[in-house]
Amino acid sequence: MFCETGFHAVSVDAILEEAGVARITLYKNFGSKEELIVATLKREDRMFRQWLVSAVEAQSDHSQDRILGLFDALHDRFASEGYYGCAFIRASVEYPAPGHPVRRAAREHKEMIRSYLKLVTPGGGSPDKLCGEHS
Repeated sequence: MFCETGFHAVSVDAILEEAGVARITLYKNFGSKEELIVATLKREDRMFRQWLVSAVEAQSDHSQDRILGLFDALHDRFASEGYYGCAFIRASVEYPAPGHPVRRAAREHKEMIRSYLKLVTPGGGSPDKLCGEHS
């Protein structure tokens, strides 16, 4: 819902209806809508990181092939049905304050992407190191 509509545009009532839970359950588990957003971004980060490493590593063990594989994998993902854009960029736009927890979660994801780009370049190291970062 957040990716399709936007973080601010999705109401707590819409979240409750979609999840089929009571308001008290949401707040007992997350404390606030923003804590739910941060948890969602962290989950998306873990899933994206695992997907990215496996998609790129399936291409080749050679740095040059991994770089090309990275772009091929991202192209396929962005072109897939149901892709609504980058949740992390959207979070950065909707929560511009640098110290905001949502913005920090988005920044950590983008830092992970930069780290991965360094890893897939020649002499950059082993991409499987990435799966353990920022958990």
